Amino acid sequence: MRKIKNTIYGLIVLSLASFSCGDDDGGSADYIAQFVGTWQSSIITSTGCSNPDENGTLNCDPYCFQITIESDGSYTLIDAIDQTTETGTLTATESRFTLCTSGNTNCQEGEDGYSFSNATTFTATFTDDESPGCVFSATFNKQ
Repeated sequence: MRKIKNTIYGLIVLSLASFSCGDDDGGSADYIAQFVGTWQSSIITSTGCSNPDENGTLNCDPYCFQITIESDGSYTLIDAIDQTTETGTLTATESRFTLCTSGNTNCQEGEDGYSFSNATTFTATFTDDESPGCVFSATFNKQ
């Protein structure tokens, strides 16, 4: 389960922010607007892993991760599992988002993107290069 948790943190940083660092593509603010607010994910799943021990579901109460996104693209991410907090900025396109940690020039870009099922729920999905075949998914609910 620890492997799932570490990979999920990467998912959040990589896919909760299917945002890209650097120059704005001219429409980033429009895509960021849909993320503005506080979001929590309490269930994270991994499937398709070549190592069956890495498949599974991580349930957290009240949440595994909480991210608050401001209209200017700044964010605060709380990892309730490791009890850490991270800040940074994000940019977004129609299907991807990337988080850039404050003071870090190496931004994390989501590979598999995100999707909204409505204005209060979105799912972030990505494949972890360190876990062959694994696809990780976290559903975030607006608070």
